[in-house]
Amino acid sequence: MSHRAVATGSLWEKEEKTTASLCNTRIVQVSYPLWHQNTLCTQPSSRNRAMQLLYAVLHSPPWLSISDPTMDDSLRRHGFLPFADVRWEEYHYLDDGLHFTPTSESSFLDDLKHRVHNLSFPLLILSDSTFSHNGSDAAQRFESMFPPDDVVVDAVSGSGFLQLGRQGLNFTSRLRRHPLHRFRTVLVIGGWNDHGHTALRFDSAVEGFAHAFAGRTRS
Repeated sequence: MSHRAVATGSLWEKEEKTTASLCNTRIVQVSYPLWHQNTLCTQPSSRNRAMQLLYAVLHSPPWLSISDPTMDDSLRRHGFLPFADVRWEEYHYLDDGLHFTPTSESSFLDDLKHRVHNLSFPLLILSDSTFSHNGSDAAQRFESMFPPDDVVVDAVSGSGFLQLGRQGLNFTSRLRRHPLHRFRTVLVIGGWNDHGHTALRFDSAVEGFAHAFAGRTRS
């Protein structure tokens, strides 16, 4: 699998609201040196539980100009659970203001490693240039932080729920290529590239992804 990506990075803020009603799972409170305390929606380590579908919140600094609150609303409405509120502004970016500097990219990967350890494995991450900007090997580096086959990062720079759909490289097209029965969690980190499309088109694309996810997990 080729790995490519688009993103930024930062820390997770404290969130006190209860998420149990959203996911029928236990709530685990964790604390890391680089993160504020946060409640996480996780599931027990059991092969018999339902697969989780998670997303990184889109409408947060410094991405307010390339996102909209309705994007997060669409994701939640179609069954995505918020993975964490990422304080992307804590990381450093290249001159384009969109992609990590090499040092912040490494920090992001280390931070993310600690954050996902409470999730159920194997884990599939679908992303954009967060992991694959300009030939970055961040996807492979992140996978190598875990035992073989525990984490798969499928990252295509410039992609989204809509973007690169004609090339067959949007999130839904790539989701369909994975044997989802072998994963316990799917995490989407991306969607910013879809900003500029109408809310109706974005919502329709997210709904299509959710239907593909449901169909693949039942097969």
